[in-house]
Amino acid sequence: MRQRSDIKRSFSACAIVTGCALLGSGAPSLAEAAPAPKKNTVAQGRVGESEVLRRLQDLEAQVSQYREETQRLRAELDKRPPSAAAAPTVAPAKAASAGGGEWDEPEVEKKPEGRDEEARRRLLVLETQSRKNAAEVAKQVEEQKDKFKFEFSGKYKARFNSRNNFNLDNPNQKWKYDNAAFFDQRYSLQIDASYEALLARVVLDKGNFTTDWKEDSEGTMERWGEFQTLGSQLVRELFLQYTGPFMVRAGRQSWDIGQRIVLEGPMDGLRLRYPLGQLPWGQTSLSLGYMAVAGGWGSYTNFNATGGRLGGNRQEVFGASNKLDAYYADLDIRASRSLRLQPYVLKVADRGGSGDADLNLDRDFNATTTPRDGHFQPLWTGISASLDLDKWKFDGEAVLLSGDYAAGRELRANALVLKGMRDFGKVGALGNLSAGLQFGRGSGLGTSDPDSGTMRNFSALFMCRERNKFGNIFSEDIRAGYYFFDSNLANITYLRLDTTLQPYPGLKITPSVTKLWTTKEVFVGRGPVLDWSQGAATSTATTRDVGWEADLAVSYPIYKHLDGFFSLGYFQPGAVYALPDGSKPGPAWELVLGAEVKF
Repeated sequence: MRQRSDIKRSFSACAIVTGCALLGSGAPSLAEAAPAPKKNTVAQGRVGESEVLRRLQDLEAQVSQYREETQRLRAELDKRPPSAAAAPTVAPAKAASAGGGEWDEPEVEKKPEGRDEEARRRLLVLETQSRKNAAEVAKQVEEQKDKFKFEFSGKYKARFNSRNNFNLDNPNQKWKYDNAAFFDQRYSLQIDASYEALLARVVLDKGNFTTDWKEDSEGTMERWGEFQTLGSQLVRELFLQYTGPFMVRAGRQSWDIGQRIVLEGPMDGLRLRYPLGQLPWGQTSLSLGYMAVAGGWGSYTNFNATGGRLGGNRQEVFGASNKLDAYYADLDIRASRSLRLQPYVLKVADRGGSGDADLNLDRDFNATTTPRDGHFQPLWTGISASLDLDKWKFDGEAVLLSGDYAAGRELRANALVLKGMRDFGKVGALGNLSAGLQFGRGSGLGTSDPDSGTMRNFSALFMCRERNKFGNIFSEDIRAGYYFFDSNLANITYLRLDTTLQPYPGLKITPSVTKLWTTKEVFVGRGPVLDWSQGAATSTATTRDVGWEADLAVSYPIYKHLDGFFSLGYFQPGAVYALPDGSKPGPAWELVLGAEVKF
């Protein structure tokens, strides 16, 4: 457009210059054609030149005005949105052409063309395509609302284990895996089906883990022979969940509280969570739950079939109806971005009686010695707290156990766990460095407490493999605690120091050392709970020395979904585990090498 205007201006100027030339040189020609006095001819030439100059000045003024108007219109056009259409404008009168001059018809300026027009065209194409894509996405979302979505995930873990002296030189505690090298594996598969606010989940577990959790010679769900072996698929989770203004979940599900010293593991139940919103003490939500507690034995015939307590199977445990109900409530309080509090209560109601599944509270695997009387009514009242302060992190839990242990026998126990961790960031060749300190204490029975009096050994309701642990040997095997109503904190006090190094990305090295005592004094050689010697120890001397333990855990990602791990454990027992002759037993050690793939 600008080039065309310049051409027009050039053409008008050429026409004017030509006209001047003709006017300037035309006088002699006219004189020759029509003779006239010379004086009049000169006067007419001067009049013609002044007229041409006047017209040139008028044209220059018009051109200047046109340029100012064009710049103003362009500035307004730049300020308009890209989608705004440019209205045609009327340009001022152009310079007179050779035919008519300033009396020519005014030209109407056409819609701008060129770069601005191309940008508008591309923008229009992009907007059209965006609307089309948005419509397609909305259509797909609408179609997916009427379909179930399925997600599959799982993991496979394989380990090589080498153990030495896990019976602490006590022949009455010897088991075939105490001094052995063996291979075990585990596979789990999770399937989720979701539809709008509904979720259905099933988790299957299968493996041949044979972890030796001794429990002071009495055995646990994880203990002896093939008791932990999953001969058939274990349904670890099977529930239906609704998530909307509130959350409700019904079926077999994994339960846990705080630091996992009271409850951890799968149980059939119903759970409701409702957000209460912002209250004076912080963002708060309420949880209520019911559990049908597992843990009863219908009989011990199959359990004792392979020689005393060294047998049994998991299916027998889960298949028994124990008529034991638990009711749970907690408040999840977010007092600030760094502080979280969780007060809770857990109450158990016993509906069983004589002849119902044995809860094995006396740990003798004999249903006739302590008949079921329906008076097992424990109550846990606790609070769990978590505080995150930049490079410092603190976790803790305090629990009070009360209620009834059996007819005429009360429960009065407590437990405390405190954890602190400091992140030092990158420290030279050590890489990312952090250090932690843990303290745990559980109440217990001492030498001065009567065996039939108030039960003071702290116990959890139900514990599986992911319970709170503070070492690779003592708290995981030798004194891990029964899966039902027991704890590795029963009459135990410990102090643990650990540090984690990351010298290379993904590589984590965690060495630790732990010192252990009994909370109350016990007789030498008889263990912290019950009688580790099974009657062999006769010393009346007392002690609190359980021993000390050193551990090392290493993990490294081999591939994106494959992790390798390695662990060492060394436990030096104290006088609590002394032999009948008064000497201390040799140390127990363990080596584990394995890998886990997740998909």
